[in-house]
Amino acid sequence: MDDSPTRFLLVYGSQTGQSQAIAEEIAERCAALNIFADIHCFGKIEKEFVLESERLVVIVVSSTGDGEPPDTVCKFWRRVKRKTLPKDHFSNMRYTLLGLGDSNYGSYCKCPHMIDDRLQELGATLFMKPGFADDAEGLEVVVEPWIEALLERLCSMFDLPLPDQGEQAVKPSSERVVEPSSERAIKPSSERVVEPFSEQVVEPSSERAVEPSSERVVEPSSERAVELSSERVVESSSGRAVEPSSERVVEPSREQVVESAKSTEFFSKDTSAADAFLAETAKSNLSLTTSDEKKEIHSLESQPSKKSLKEWVDCIPVMNEAMLTTPVTPGPYVHLNYISNTSLDNNEDMPIQNNAKLPFSCSSVVQASVLNICCLTKPKSLKKTLCVELDTAGLTDYQSGDSFSILALNSEEEVSWLLDRVKVRRPHDQVELGILSDTTRKRPSIPEFINNPSTLFEIFYKSLDIRHIPKKALLKLLSNCCSVMDERLRLLYLSSRQGADLYKREIIETRRGLLDVLHAFPSCTPSVECLIENLPRLLPRAYSVASASHASTLKFAFNVMELPSLGSLTHRKGLVTGKLDKIFETSQERSSTVGIYLRSQHHFRLPSDSSLPLILIGPGTGVAPFIGFLQDREIQMRAQVKLGECLLFFGNRHEESDYLFREELSDHLSLGTLGALHVCFSRDEQRICTTGAKYVTDLLWQQSKVLANLITKHSAIIYVCGDARNMAKDVNEALTGILKVENGYTDDEVLTVMRGLKEDKRYREDVWL
Repeated sequence: MDDSPTRFLLVYGSQTGQSQAIAEEIAERCAALNIFADIHCFGKIEKEFVLESERLVVIVVSSTGDGEPPDTVCKFWRRVKRKTLPKDHFSNMRYTLLGLGDSNYGSYCKCPHMIDDRLQELGATLFMKPGFADDAEGLEVVVEPWIEALLERLCSMFDLPLPDQGEQAVKPSSERVVEPSSERAIKPSSERVVEPFSEQVVEPSSERAVEPSSERVVEPSSERAVELSSERVVESSSGRAVEPSSERVVEPSREQVVESAKSTEFFSKDTSAADAFLAETAKSNLSLTTSDEKKEIHSLESQPSKKSLKEWVDCIPVMNEAMLTTPVTPGPYVHLNYISNTSLDNNEDMPIQNNAKLPFSCSSVVQASVLNICCLTKPKSLKKTLCVELDTAGLTDYQSGDSFSILALNSEEEVSWLLDRVKVRRPHDQVELGILSDTTRKRPSIPEFINNPSTLFEIFYKSLDIRHIPKKALLKLLSNCCSVMDERLRLLYLSSRQGADLYKREIIETRRGLLDVLHAFPSCTPSVECLIENLPRLLPRAYSVASASHASTLKFAFNVMELPSLGSLTHRKGLVTGKLDKIFETSQERSSTVGIYLRSQHHFRLPSDSSLPLILIGPGTGVAPFIGFLQDREIQMRAQVKLGECLLFFGNRHEESDYLFREELSDHLSLGTLGALHVCFSRDEQRICTTGAKYVTDLLWQQSKVLANLITKHSAIIYVCGDARNMAKDVNEALTGILKVENGYTDDEVLTVMRGLKEDKRYREDVWL
């Protein structure tokens, strides 16, 4: 196969699996066009492939940590960034790149941009403009049209029929088809592929799009969906490995799509171009969608909208499927076999997720005893905030500000409900997963994080994220599992390009997942095999260390996540925060343990030079890592180490009920480890009237002269911890405005200064969504 005239190298770099999934989709669709994608992980470089010998390369890669390469890409990046490499090192290579990121974070797509820049510096030539997909907007918005453009470009290069010429672009694979149980049988029609954009070759690097000077380049990566002291919920959808053996797709006018893409430079690095393209497609009724690797998006908890399920379903149009452009879905590949009638009620001896490498891990997993849990908020607070102290059992190789992960388990109640819904009658019997003999998937394999053999209950309880947000391809699979035509067409609409805006608003933004979908569409009965094939790995939850470096006990703080009830599923909470809250409510601290490990990201630490001034900005639970900072400064002070000035800005809702770590902060203020403490409470009218500060950004402006002086004349280090979507962006804008006003900078000058702060690691963020 390596000698195939239609061969190219397809290499991916992924931390949580999203880049890999997209690369595998590309390989599947190429195979249907008789194009051979030699697919490899970046981590296998020099073992399975040698990049220098390749002539045609497609790269799919995301960012992680502080905009750094995923673990599997680190070796490659160390090699190519060597200054001793000649300028023509990759002069024989043509490539294109798809980067995945999240613009809620300051280092949006930083790693893909770095790789793209470096390859061109070493002589490589783009054969198609790179794409940069933004999970904040929905990855399908870029990923789907980019893949279609890639297919068309490859067909042109290999002199093969284009996807819309003659043969079908995607040949239906062998599929499990579920006959509807209702009287109205659903008979899907023939399928053909959406026509990709035409894309011209981009030759020399001088033709590349210029990056706007205002682009943010450093700080938290697009790969860390949940950072630190807060947890969010993301639920997931599922479906039976059922697809119609054929389904017709009617694409929009090719001329409209191509002209829109060309006129806005959709695939350039300038993210505003993507916005312009979306506006154009909206005008022409071409709603596109995408899919990206949002760091640890799976570790977030969902917050569905206040609409009732009926209201939500009613807002979804019922449209003739011939008018819808839906995603291509791969064929099934999992075969399920029960091992006699052997029951396994206790799976405690099974390895954790089959001992598969855990994301961002830099230590072994330790079962840490829960020593103490206290509530930091008063009963009338809108959010319940807990502070937990763990016995780290010798796992003390961490510093204040570092992060660690706690292994998560799904709700037993939700798992039981789900397995019953998909008609699993023997959840505790041993099963073995195999590969279907007639599958058309390339290189199919059972996920490495699933114990095999195991039981279905154990698989769904410990390994699969049943709260993950469903991708469009999964919604399409679910539509084929509906016995009621009305429900099928509504789910098809959500998976279609025409329904992109609704999908973003009602699925992504409201965090609707598998359980929401199954409750909303009662005739949808997917197979358990399809759930295993399409649900992602259940990822650990990440938190900030809120204690001193190398301490024998580890503290962290978080808000307990409350989820709406779904039918019989009541009192739902975050997977980790709910477990810890239950331990707290039942006073079982001393008899409980949690599995934890240290994470490999270490950018949010105190500077090595303790004399530098510190500006700490952490509203809500974002203040937690700064408690550890102050404890370290106290140790340094007692050792007579010279300390720089330290200012902390904290805000929350109500002073009486939400003033987190009040006593600790007061003690550090008295001790001198904290030089100034500025607080505000957004819902205390008296406080607002007397100080004029409602949010932390108001506090920053009140201290504008002090901040500008510390930043520009005394090399202060800025730390921001908290919400990425709103707070972090508002803080960035406030500091930008302060430097501009106090120092008389022009717009370009202040953007250069802010970029320099981030590149020099003087502006550090630890933020979550």
